[in-house]
Amino acid sequence: MDSRPQTEPVTEDRRHGSVAEFVAFSVVLFLIILVVGGTAFFFSMRQIIRDNKGNELMRMLENERIKLSAFVNNEIASALKMARSPLIRRYIEDPDAPGLAPAAVAVEELKAYRGGSRSVSVFWISDKDKKFYIDDNAPYVVDPELSDNYWYNMTLYRTKEYNFNINYNPDLNTIKLWINAPVFNADRTKPLGIVGLGIDITEFIRKVYEQHTDDAEIYYFNADGEITGASDVLLVMDKRRIDDFLDPACADVASKARKLKEGETLTYDCPSGKTAVCAIPALGWYAVAVMPDSVSDYKNPVAAVFVVMLLVIAMIFVVSNIFIARFLRSLRRTMASLETSSRYKSEFLAMMSHEIRTPMNAILGMAELAIREKDLPPRAMEQVLTIRKSGSNLLSIINDILDFSKIDSGKLEIVPADYRFMSLIKDVTSIIGIKVADSPIEFRVDVDDGIPPVLIGDEARIRQIILNLLGNAVKYTAKGFVALTVTRRPVDDEVVNIIIEVSDSGRGIRPEDIGKLFKDFVQIDLVKNKGIEGTGLGLAITRSLVKAMGGAIDVRSEYGKGSVFTVELPQEISKQECVADDAAAAALFKAPTARALVVDDVPTNLAVAQGLLSIYDISVDTCLSGAESIEAVTMHNYDLVFMDHMMPGMDGIEAAAQIRALGRRYAALPIIALTANAVSGMKEMFERSGFNGYISKPIEISKLSAILEKWIPKEKQIIQTQEEIAAAVTGNPSATEDKQAARPESGAAENAAPAAGKTQAEIKIEGLDTAKGLEAMHGNKKIYLHIIGVFHKSGQGKINDINAALDASDLRLYTTHVHGLKSALASIGATELSAAALALEMAGREGNRAYIDEHTPHFISGLSSLLASVGEFLAAAEK
Repeated sequence: MDSRPQTEPVTEDRRHGSVAEFVAFSVVLFLIILVVGGTAFFFSMRQIIRDNKGNELMRMLENERIKLSAFVNNEIASALKMARSPLIRRYIEDPDAPGLAPAAVAVEELKAYRGGSRSVSVFWISDKDKKFYIDDNAPYVVDPELSDNYWYNMTLYRTKEYNFNINYNPDLNTIKLWINAPVFNADRTKPLGIVGLGIDITEFIRKVYEQHTDDAEIYYFNADGEITGASDVLLVMDKRRIDDFLDPACADVASKARKLKEGETLTYDCPSGKTAVCAIPALGWYAVAVMPDSVSDYKNPVAAVFVVMLLVIAMIFVVSNIFIARFLRSLRRTMASLETSSRYKSEFLAMMSHEIRTPMNAILGMAELAIREKDLPPRAMEQVLTIRKSGSNLLSIINDILDFSKIDSGKLEIVPADYRFMSLIKDVTSIIGIKVADSPIEFRVDVDDGIPPVLIGDEARIRQIILNLLGNAVKYTAKGFVALTVTRRPVDDEVVNIIIEVSDSGRGIRPEDIGKLFKDFVQIDLVKNKGIEGTGLGLAITRSLVKAMGGAIDVRSEYGKGSVFTVELPQEISKQECVADDAAAAALFKAPTARALVVDDVPTNLAVAQGLLSIYDISVDTCLSGAESIEAVTMHNYDLVFMDHMMPGMDGIEAAAQIRALGRRYAALPIIALTANAVSGMKEMFERSGFNGYISKPIEISKLSAILEKWIPKEKQIIQTQEEIAAAVTGNPSATEDKQAARPESGAAENAAPAAGKTQAEIKIEGLDTAKGLEAMHGNKKIYLHIIGVFHKSGQGKINDINAALDASDLRLYTTHVHGLKSALASIGATELSAAALALEMAGREGNRAYIDEHTPHFISGLSSLLASVGEFLAAAEK
């Protein structure tokens, strides 16, 4: 018998068992990873999502709090101003006092606080007769004992400054916020009556909900927990409590809100999502925003990547072994980390560039204002100039970083449009010419005159490319020359390649450094170029811009002797015809049978508008007030009305509203607002106020032309020849002059400019940048002389108006006067005085009487000196 040990045969079943065990092990391990990883991912993802929601809710509520507080505080200030007005106090104390004039003036002052807004009502009531007046409605007597009139005794006897109440009008479906302010006698010991404002906040709340309806649910409520603002107005009407309405898990919101200090926002988790609460002290309200959890929260790239990773891991476990799987997972994590790092870098650069650029613009703006102060000590002036120079350099670096981050993140956009190539070259050469004006560098320009006049491309980016190359050339050239040469290489009838060559006699580039030129954050030859400011991004950005436009960039250099950078850009040829300049481009037609009305309280501004409209041969009438304009439009058939926005007495908005109310014909009359404050939101405001458009002062003729072409009837527009265009713009005689002699003349000719022969001589007036003034009139000296003549005649009157407004402590009227002078001074080239008027206007808007009292005398002194200089010039011109 064989006693040797027997070896167990490796059977097929055994081999299959081993495979099965491996598969089972892989499956179990995969399931463990799936459960553990899925659970960890879910909780981590939910926490990240909720943190992001919390931050988003905080930003949302803070933005809405600021907007609503600013909105309400402005109206509170108006209500308190009414309550403290001596004239209104005397009227409220005894509405039936003898003498109708003071009462009528007080009523007019009360109504003026509506400010032309249909969403604001003004009301007042005297405790003597208890008659309730609101806007233009008939009064009625209030019974303070009725429960609906609880606000009467509360305001009159228990309120020191103001209080609020809110009501819902089911017929109009509007929510109105009432600001009630008691009126006291002179020593504030006895209440005399009540004044206040009713503000329709329906539109404000509706916009809030429209803006955030997809993000969150927002509700406003008062200290008692009653809902005061919601998308469902029935909640406001029924005075539902916020704690009863919200998810019970998010209860006790009102209690949490009452513990908040001003400016605080509280965020906390609810089972259903994220909740944020903030206080709105201006109203005594609170706001709560709820962002519920949703399955869609997890529909994002991170979740998709997680699912894909699970599937990949499953395949690896089935077809490979654990070591390969570990290797691949490690590699995958490394790649994800690199991508995340790159993305975070780009996002960080973009965010920081934006955040830094905002305060830098403020620093540069304040430095510029400080430089314009005439009494600034020399040492302080030197310091401010250093701040401006350093700030400009830093801003340039920030802009480079921002451009780089856009390029690096793939967000760079090329926006092609029609542009005039020679105008672009003129801008660029002017900028570089200023840089080299006081240096030993000769700046040479040679541009091929065969380049098509109008091309299609991204003008701003092409300008950036040329300025980058020329700026580098100037920076690295101590003496010698910098040259810009532009040639063309036609491709076909629709495309031309523009070849831009920038050469210099500067330091040059070593052969071993040429390959580094276009890399990010690289500065070459650091020893020799020590002290040269920059980020090393300019050429990298230039290369990316050229590449994005389908072009190419090349460099040749000899170290110590200079460099040549060559850019070739394909540009489409526009079908647009070339014209001589912007003014001629605008004045493509005349309208001798058209009639326009210009309304402005500053005669100089009227003269400017008349001068520009004369280019189009339009008959012009003028008015100095809104009240006069209403009478004028009823007496004449105007094709167009230009209405100044801010005027003493009746402003442009009120005048436009009264014109519209005259009848159907006047409702269709085109009325264009003239404004010196063309900021964001003005267009919408003017449209709501019945205007057909607006144009900012000083008036740009291209924008004026667009307005005229749109609103002057086509049958009254006569297309001009090139000779007529040149004559209209420059004011020089032409062959067509005799044909135009019989056209209707406007009032503009009554004050003809003195000494017509003088218009051909150089104009020099102390205190005026006459070149800028003439440029605004497109070189037409006759018009410019007429305008400064009008300015001289009306200037002393404006000084008297400003002093009278200050003596009466009427900051609103004061602000209106300096506002009008701001654009008038800019139009004639008095840039420093115009800037001073702007600063005084802003101080008037902010109620900064200390600044006004300190700087107005200096402003008036400068204005008086300018009037004297203009007077001397005009007197000499008449001899």
